[in-house]
Amino acid sequence: MAKPVLFSLKAGTLNVLRGGNGSGKSSLLKVMALYLNNSMPGQASVYTPDFALRTEWTVMEQLQAQLAVMGQSQLDVQALLERVHLWGWRHERVGTLSSGQRARLVLLVMSVSRARVWLLDEPQNTLDDQGAALLGEMLSQHLAQGGWVLLATHQGLGALQLTSNGLGLCTWQLSSQGLKAQRPEDAGLDHAPVPLAAHARSACGLFHYIHREWRLLRADQPGLYWAALFLWMVLSFFGFALKQVEPSVVRVLMWVSLLLSLMLGAHQWFTEDQRVGWHRFLLHQQPSTSGLYWLARCLLWMGGLCLVLIPVCALAALQLGLDGLQCLTLLLAMACGVLAAVPLLGVLSMLVLMTRGGAVLVYLLGLPLLVPVLVFGLEASQAEELGRAPWPALMVLVLLGLLGLLTGPVVAKRLLALVEE
Repeated sequence: MAKPVLFSLKAGTLNVLRGGNGSGKSSLLKVMALYLNNSMPGQASVYTPDFALRTEWTVMEQLQAQLAVMGQSQLDVQALLERVHLWGWRHERVGTLSSGQRARLVLLVMSVSRARVWLLDEPQNTLDDQGAALLGEMLSQHLAQGGWVLLATHQGLGALQLTSNGLGLCTWQLSSQGLKAQRPEDAGLDHAPVPLAAHARSACGLFHYIHREWRLLRADQPGLYWAALFLWMVLSFFGFALKQVEPSVVRVLMWVSLLLSLMLGAHQWFTEDQRVGWHRFLLHQQPSTSGLYWLARCLLWMGGLCLVLIPVCALAALQLGLDGLQCLTLLLAMACGVLAAVPLLGVLSMLVLMTRGGAVLVYLLGLPLLVPVLVFGLEASQAEELGRAPWPALMVLVLLGLLGLLTGPVVAKRLLALVEE
């Protein structure tokens, strides 16, 4: 893949890509999808056995989420799932399905997409004979409608039971010498390429992404619970170890503990979506709305973290000897602090995706950026005792948060594109 590859695919022809392990078949498919969808989003669909599947969701939720991104929410979910024999599993979590059932779910999503170009990476590996026949039926229908198919496989095509109907077949061999058609007369090199047509699609709005993130947060809550448990353990330790402490010391301890709790799992906010290929699926289908996806996740995590951390802080503040007014001022300041900190942590979490495991380094570099949140949070928390109004400091925290929510989607959109490139 270090040298240019030039070839042409003919519409209505099944193009089979063969090559040894490490020859670059998967890389070629990813590059083709990136190029085609950058020029015309949604025109190429990449198949891998677990493409964009979240194990926390039910089969029904998974299909509905992907249909929404593809602008196909109006389709009959029951009829679609019955086609791949998964209607009886609609309330089961995707993680409990067999590998063959997950492969059928991915094939179903690919078949209902508006993509003209199908790029399949070893689709037969996890399919039984019935699943392979279903794949062959989908391929035959797509090719008969003038679609493009490039199928990378090591296996034969007999199990697919393809219906001929005059469809062509061309086998390509990928090696260190480049890409060559083993049957050039079927490769379509002498035919004018059929132009890809743009399909009208409805862009996903913020509501769609908030709905998706809410279902994910509801299905997988350990991240929130671990942050609350960590905060409670730290503050409880201070409560037992420090019997008589000044209120100013209590506030410092609580603010530092809160920021550490926020940072505890922030590096994993986007890693699972990246691992399963949801980001690639999103960029292929709705690249213009990828910033809204980031915004929806930050908003949901912001609300969830406030919901579990603020009550813990309230109990700890009373345990450490703060009175009612001091507690209310502290909690209000902490809620504003979460608003200010989450957008910054969301951007840092995106940067973690680019470092391939360098979460510690990213957060060490980003830690100084949280210092203003700590400074203004402490100022708002103890303003009454110092004879000052807390509202200026609170407004600064709110404005920091709003600035992050406004600029973050633009930054996140570019970072997601860079990660995929």
